[in-house]
Amino acid sequence: MMRFTRSKPMLTREEIAREVISVAAMLAVEPKGVKIALATIAVEVGTTNPDSGEYGWWCFANIKDPQCLALPHDAEGDDGYSSGYFQQQAPKGANWGWGGLFGDPVGAFRRMDIRESSRMFLEALLRLPYDYRGNSRSPGRMAQDVQRSAFPDRYDERWREANEVYDRAVSGNPGEPEQPSGPWTGDPVWLADVLRAEGVTVVECSIGDVSWLERGHGDMGSLWGVVNHHTGSNESTWQSIWNGRPDLKGPLSHIHLRRDGVAELVAVGVCWHAGTGAYGDLRPGTGNQRTIGIECQNDGGGSSKLPLRHRSSWPDAQYEALVKINAAINHRIGVDASRSISHKEYDDGDPQTDEGKWDPGQIDMDIFRAEVQRQIGSKTGGFLMALSDDEQREILNFVREQQEIVESLSPLRHLGEKKANNVRGYIRVMDANSHVEAIEKRAEYGDAKAIDLLEEIAGADPDQYPDRQRDAELARRILAKVRGEK
Repeated sequence: MMRFTRSKPMLTREEIAREVISVAAMLAVEPKGVKIALATIAVEVGTTNPDSGEYGWWCFANIKDPQCLALPHDAEGDDGYSSGYFQQQAPKGANWGWGGLFGDPVGAFRRMDIRESSRMFLEALLRLPYDYRGNSRSPGRMAQDVQRSAFPDRYDERWREANEVYDRAVSGNPGEPEQPSGPWTGDPVWLADVLRAEGVTVVECSIGDVSWLERGHGDMGSLWGVVNHHTGSNESTWQSIWNGRPDLKGPLSHIHLRRDGVAELVAVGVCWHAGTGAYGDLRPGTGNQRTIGIECQNDGGGSSKLPLRHRSSWPDAQYEALVKINAAINHRIGVDASRSISHKEYDDGDPQTDEGKWDPGQIDMDIFRAEVQRQIGSKTGGFLMALSDDEQREILNFVREQQEIVESLSPLRHLGEKKANNVRGYIRVMDANSHVEAIEKRAEYGDAKAIDLLEEIAGADPDQYPDRQRDAELARRILAKVRGEK
C-alpha cells in the first residue's frame, strides 16, 4: 500500500542532499559517502505521486507504526516496519531497530528525521569492514552492505541520479521554483507547502481515512486574508477544532497552532471561525468563505479586562510561528500584512452583530502586522522589489562601473600609462595624497599633532614595519623641510 498525503514532497531532492552533506561534514564523510547515501534514498523513496505527477524523494511513514504517523511526513506505506527517507526498519517485537525499538518515540523520530536518519546511515557506512573511499566494491554494493536489502542491485541503478542531485545541491540550485504568489479562489490546497517553505513545522491531520484535505463546509471563495484567534485554553487540541462543539459543528478553523509553534492542519474548505462581522472591504458575513482561520492554543491572557501587554501570554515559538504563517499565506495570495486581522477587529466591524470577541488576546495587532510585513519582505526580495526592472538594472550597472578598471586623467600621468585602478582605488589614492598635503601644511604651521605623527612614522622600526619604510623616508623629508634642514 502506498498513499501520498501531499501533492509535492516536503523537501526537494536538493534540500535533502544539503541536509545529508551537512551531517556528513560533521562526521568527516567525503562526497562519495554522501552520494552513496543519496543513491540509497533515491532507491528507497524516489517515486512519482500518481495523482499530481510529482516525482521526488518522499518521507514515508509506516501505517503500522503510530509513532511515525504522528511525525511530519508526505507519504504513507506498509512495507515491513520501515519508515523515513532510508526506509530504516524497527520490527515490532524484535530486540533491535534503527535508532531504537518499535514503539520508542525517539527511535521513530530518528528514522523519520532526515538529519538523524542520515547520521545513522553514514555511521553504519563508516563501520563497514572496508573503506568506502576505495574501489573494492561498487557504490551500490556499499549501500547494500548497509541496507541489506532483498534487491541488492538497485542502488547502482540510481548512482547517476545521486550524482546529479549532489551537483545541483552544492552549486546552490534550488531544484524547484519559488512558491507562486497571486490572487487565489477556492480551497488553499497549497497550505502545507507554503507553511513549510516559510520554516513552520506542519502536521497534516487526519482521522481514519479522512484527511484535512477533505474537510470543510463547502468550497472557499476568493481569499482575502487571515483571521487570528485564540482557543481560550492552553490545553486545546486539533481534534476539538476538527469536531467542533455541540452548538457548532467542526471544522472551526483551518489551522490549530500549538504553543510549541507546530501548525496542525485541520481543514481546507470553509470553516466556522469568523462568524458575523466585517472589516474594510471584507463585506459583512463573508469571513468564513474568504479568510483562513488560525486557532491558537492559548487562553489569550485570561481575560479581556486585563490591560494589553503585547505577547505577555504567548510563548516565543507560538508567536513567531503565527507571524510566519500569516506572512506565508499573505504572500501566497498576493496581499500585504494589512490583510492579517484579529477576530476582535472583524467582530467590531459590524456593530449590529457584535459578539464581544477579543481574540487573540495579548497581541497588539499593529505591532503584529508590522512584524508580518517584515517577514513577507524577508522572503520576497526585500526593498529592491519596489523598484522597476530598469531601476534595478541602473543600480547593477552603477555597481559594476565602480569595479571597472579605468585610466587616470591626471595631466602628470606617465606617458603611455595604461588603465591602472578602479573608481574606489582612485578615491583611496586621492585620499592618501590629500592627507599628505594636509599633514605637511599643518606641520608647517607648527601643529603639534601633525609633527608628532610625522615623527612617529619617520621613526618606524624596519624590523617591525618593513612595509612602511618608504612612508618613513617621506616623513623624514617633510620634517627636514619644515625644520629648514637640508
